[in-house]
Amino acid sequence: MTDGLFAGRYQLAELLGAGGMARVHRAHDTRMGRTVAVKTLLPELAGDPDARRRFAREAQAAGALNHPGIVTVHDQDEIRDGDGVVPYLVMEYVRGGTLSQILRRETYFAPERAVRIACDILDALAHAHSRGTVHRDVKPANVMVTTEGVVKVADFGIARVLDADARLTTTGSAIGTPSYMSPEQINGAEVDARSDVYAVGCVLTELLTGRPPFTDGNPINLMYWHVHTTPPAPSARNPRVPRELDALVLTALAKDPAARHFDAGVFRDRLRSWLTGAGHAALLSGPAVPPADDRATRPLGAAADPRATFGAGAGPPAYPAARTPATPQTPPTPQPPATPHTPPAANPYGAPREATPPPAEHPAYAPKLHVPLPPPYQPSTPPPLNRPSGTGDFTPARRTRRRWIAAVSGLAVAAVAVSVTLAFAPFGGGKGDDAKPTTPPSNATIGQAAALKMHGGKVGAGYGGGLDGVVRPSGKTGGTLQLAASETEDGMLDPARSYSQPSWNLQRLYLRKLVDYAPMPGAAGRALMPDLATDTGRVSSDGYTWTFTLKPGLTYEDGTPITTQDIKYGIERTFDRSVFGTGPTYFVDLLDQGQNYPGPYKDTDPDKLGLHSVATPDKRTIVFTLAKPFADFRYVLALSMAAPVPPRSDTGGGKDFQGHPMSSGPYRVASYTAGSALHLTRNTHWNQATDPIHSALPDAVDVRIYGSQAAVEDALLSGSADLDLNAQTLSDTAESKLLNDPALKSRADLVYNGATRYLSLQTSIAPFNKLECRWAVQYAVDRSQIRAVVGGQYDGGDVATTMLPPTTDGYDPDAHPFGYTDGTPYPAQAKQQLAACGKPGGFSVTLAGPGNSPRLEEAMLAIQHSLAAVGIRVTILQVATSSYYATLNSPAKLKQAGWGMALTVWAADWPTGGGFLRTLVQPGNPNNYAGLDDVNVNNIVEKADTLTDPAAAAGQWKAADQAVMRDSTMVPLIYVRHLVYRGSRLTNAYEQQVFGGVDLTALGVQS
Repeated sequence: MTDGLFAGRYQLAELLGAGGMARVHRAHDTRMGRTVAVKTLLPELAGDPDARRRFAREAQAAGALNHPGIVTVHDQDEIRDGDGVVPYLVMEYVRGGTLSQILRRETYFAPERAVRIACDILDALAHAHSRGTVHRDVKPANVMVTTEGVVKVADFGIARVLDADARLTTTGSAIGTPSYMSPEQINGAEVDARSDVYAVGCVLTELLTGRPPFTDGNPINLMYWHVHTTPPAPSARNPRVPRELDALVLTALAKDPAARHFDAGVFRDRLRSWLTGAGHAALLSGPAVPPADDRATRPLGAAADPRATFGAGAGPPAYPAARTPATPQTPPTPQPPATPHTPPAANPYGAPREATPPPAEHPAYAPKLHVPLPPPYQPSTPPPLNRPSGTGDFTPARRTRRRWIAAVSGLAVAAVAVSVTLAFAPFGGGKGDDAKPTTPPSNATIGQAAALKMHGGKVGAGYGGGLDGVVRPSGKTGGTLQLAASETEDGMLDPARSYSQPSWNLQRLYLRKLVDYAPMPGAAGRALMPDLATDTGRVSSDGYTWTFTLKPGLTYEDGTPITTQDIKYGIERTFDRSVFGTGPTYFVDLLDQGQNYPGPYKDTDPDKLGLHSVATPDKRTIVFTLAKPFADFRYVLALSMAAPVPPRSDTGGGKDFQGHPMSSGPYRVASYTAGSALHLTRNTHWNQATDPIHSALPDAVDVRIYGSQAAVEDALLSGSADLDLNAQTLSDTAESKLLNDPALKSRADLVYNGATRYLSLQTSIAPFNKLECRWAVQYAVDRSQIRAVVGGQYDGGDVATTMLPPTTDGYDPDAHPFGYTDGTPYPAQAKQQLAACGKPGGFSVTLAGPGNSPRLEEAMLAIQHSLAAVGIRVTILQVATSSYYATLNSPAKLKQAGWGMALTVWAADWPTGGGFLRTLVQPGNPNNYAGLDDVNVNNIVEKADTLTDPAAAAGQWKAADQAVMRDSTMVPLIYVRHLVYRGSRLTNAYEQQVFGGVDLTALGVQS
């Protein structure tokens, strides 16, 4: 720096981006009076000759090119910084964003738009190729799109100048980005323009379908597939892609370079010809019905007549034999086909299948390259990478954890790409990041042992270590826990206003309830423990009365005692729906009993405690009287809205408590600025001797609200934040970085959020008033395809076989009445059911879904595509979210709209079968969209609500789940999962299933 100027010339401004090799700042060139981008090699790489050579190569390669579609490099030099030298580049400043950022926001493009972008990329590459330069790292992160829509190729850092002798690779190694590398590049062979053509084929595939041809967290898998595996046609993933475009893309992806388009210019010209020729006609023709699956003749194990399996009346379906996921799922032997069997269409959504050979005129499947890669890392099912689910999840905000996904703004950035160099020798052995020690380290302290015992006794480590174990158990106190969020719920501090899992998880730091969840990972964390109370409740023999007694010595942050009158007052607040209309209504539903209690602010009782169904005979006893038995009542009391609220802290009509809630837990709110920051400090009046649940290790907890989810991810991966409060879905960029870095991946868990995505089939809309027509949809829908398009392994989740998700008591892992857990369809059985319901030729139906996400549209297209194979003709209707759920919740509106099928998602507010299923099947409940009214189901539910023993109740809800699947008014699709990243400073970290993320009450921090 000279006079505050970088290199004596550039005034550095904000950081535009950072990658594994360099960082880029916007800067002002004081000599030329222009805005530029200054890219500097990371200091730790400045001493690496290969890194410095690659850095210089970018300037040499791009500096020799002059094209409007290539980011211009103005200068390259080095400056001395202390004892070292920092190389830097000065580049054209591009106001806009990268193509990968746009894909994060829009998921995939219409074919014409995708092709136009690919043509612009190819035009720039054709210029480079004509001057002897091959890029070798073409990918969406290296393509800029200006605010005016101009496409520019950036980062020629590993470009090869064809007439130069210098090589950036060594024998037996490859350099590039595995998702976009050509087979010859992976094998370390000579590359030319056709390698860039292959990469553009990968990019175009991603533009058309939302992901490149092959996707997986392991780069070795990716390289193996690029060399040895036939890529799927884009139309197999997105039915809107015309087959003519398939042929052009697959030619670019040929294994043999000689079988590809000769160079970038040829590929560009052929794509332009498609744009101006038959492209639009092909688009208007719509998706084709997929070829017949080999399952069309495969017996499932159920008889052709459904009543032979299910019986004429009540009773669950007879499930096919259970399958263990670790073993290959060998299907029943198919009947021999009458004609020679045609290989089924490529299925990128589930278990790999060989693709239908392309037309003979294009050589996409030329002989494989002779250089082999060992296959031990190839999984049986290539798991696709996730993408953000658009502007939001299709989830009613009141029934599951809210997911705030901030759109990527069009900020001025410069491409900072992360490429990798991979040697082929170390394929096996070594210490994997999935290793999980089962005992504490030998130097474990007494505090460690106590902490481990408190949280279940099992140490977790590596990827997935927090799912069933405690990562870095510790009893050490001190430090500040740093939480990050891109958005928070309005009223997140007030338990009567809030209705989201992140808010509930946060509130447990400063609010206690009569009962709370056990501080343990896995299924053990779903159990309730006494918190303020001496036990989990004493229930009368008839199930109507619940009695709790407070522990002695409980106080608020000001030292005053906690009383049962405060608990009653906190519950009464939730009755005022004019003030707390966004919070849960369970207490109103269960305790009002015709009183029409208005809430404490309008209560005529002198003490504002006029709710008749809750009695407080003394300051330590509280008695609840229900109108009918409700076995899950203790779970309602575990919600934050059951926390004690002293009336003196609830002035201003409920407004004051929102700004500064009176703490009954280990922390207190020291300061809060809505939409900006929250600071919690220790509650010095909290008595740990009374509290078996909260660890309270940090001295303070800070929550910082960032401007975007990208900023949250940057803070997490850089170490300036410890945890994403909202446990949001990672962006594609962050996820790829995490999955390709063993150190980062070892701090991640793939977590269920307790939700099931499903189709609701309305019995008021013909022909879904007929059971067999509903069964036809159950058999025909391709769950594996839907899983792929909503996010795959890392954000889509697992194929759902029944409605209850794995994080719910009563879930049966062996239940799969309409197919095995691979999720692929059974068209033969579907057609049998269509014949049985009097619709042998199929029928027409409208599928409605909320219009807030491209992923939802893609999921509906996948449903349309799979049902078309059996003759069910689906018309897709996307509706604004507010109107969508307003219609779903009104039987009259729903029938008038004529929505035979509705795509939605559901999650329980507590982890029991009743918490999940009850409102979905109760006759007259607005969430029973399908209008189910089954005497058998109703009797099972009524009996379950009388069983206060959790194990007995779970068995009854398991039976209810089976009965619901027999009725098939709901078609389960996906059990939702997502990646959660644990910061490197965290101790006592584990995933709490009830909250779909890390348990905040247990965490500590250490450097």
